[in-house]
Amino acid sequence: RILLVSQAPSEVAWEARVMFGEENPTYQGFIEMLGLDEDDFCAENFVWIQAGNCYPGKSGTGWGDAIPNEHCADKFLPKLRSLLNHFELIVISGGTPAHCWLTHFQCGWSPSAAYKLYQIAGLPFATEGVRTYVINNPSPASRRRWEQDYPDAASRCKKWVNRKIAQVLSQTK
Repeated sequence: RILLVSQAPSEVAWEARVMFGEENPTYQGFIEMLGLDEDDFCAENFVWIQAGNCYPGKSGTGWGDAIPNEHCADKFLPKLRSLLNHFELIVISGGTPAHCWLTHFQCGWSPSAAYKLYQIAGLPFATEGVRTYVINNPSPASRRRWEQDYPDAASRCKKWVNRKIAQVLSQTK
């Protein structure tokens, strides 16, 4: 009942075609950040997609993955429009996925505005009538840095998103 949109799978997860499990380094980050256990953070409760539905390769800096190309998102995201009403909650993880998302869907904030992730993280929006929250990237290095730099936004993310996820999951049990 929950759609999770992240930036891109790791190279290992992309090759294995496995999002839920140790093959995906971000998997454990989501469990910790969202306060879930492995029984709840699974394909039965979440549809986990990437903004561009492609592995973008390594970044040119040698650290981390590259940002997904817009053409990947342009081909993939519009196809979701007719499926969005099947979800009770949409969680978008990170600034790049948020930008990709709002270039394809009206969510109540403008992609052309100079919004920073800390300004919109944890605030409620709507995509095609479905509650939508933006959170920070849960990878351990990103999350630690983000929680130090933006403690109020990080707290807001955990408070709102954890509560909304718990509500949806309690309704499905």
